[in-house]
Amino acid sequence: MQHIQRAVSPELVVAFFRNDDVNELTPELIAISELLFAEGIPIIHAVEPGNVTDACVDWLLEKKARHGRLLEIMQHGYNHTKHFSGEFGGKRAYQEQYDDLRRGREIMNRRFGDSWFPAVNFPYGPYNQATIRAVDDLGYTVFNGHYNPRLSRRLFYLIGRLLGRGQLLNRHISHHLELYPGTHVFTIDMAISY
Repeated sequence: MQHIQRAVSPELVVAFFRNDDVNELTPELIAISELLFAEGIPIIHAVEPGNVTDACVDWLLEKKARHGRLLEIMQHGYNHTKHFSGEFGGKRAYQEQYDDLRRGREIMNRRFGDSWFPAVNFPYGPYNQATIRAVDDLGYTVFNGHYNPRLSRRLFYLIGRLLGRGQLLNRHISHHLELYPGTHVFTIDMAISY
């Protein structure tokens, strides 16, 4: 955790591309990866552990060995099944979210070994306090949430951070580049989504 905090300085703008829903080896996955590798731009592939194919795993491991730090592999939920408004959050209880994340992490460990980074983001975006507690209890290092740059949301985030809250009025508080309140999990929030 300390290496992450030391690597991020106020003067340095850090950007990366995160590609969600990685499960099959597709021409699009190969094309975007090769384009970014050629330009020396880092990409993070967020893998659906419950759906990832052998061919995709083999390709990712080969590219990780070849391109090192230009490629990070992280976990994208468990199997992208939609419950209510997303795979996580909503009315899902702590234990069922914990179990899905644990199963996903076990698959990631078995299939990628030391070649993946213990970070997680949530399919469809939603999460709740039980999700974050499960992420913390399972020992993830980072989770990706979301950041809305509108002035009204930035003010809302400021109030939430001053209160030390992860959620306020059932809305997420961005703790971008900070530890999520009451956890050991560093947050890196996404600001642009296509």
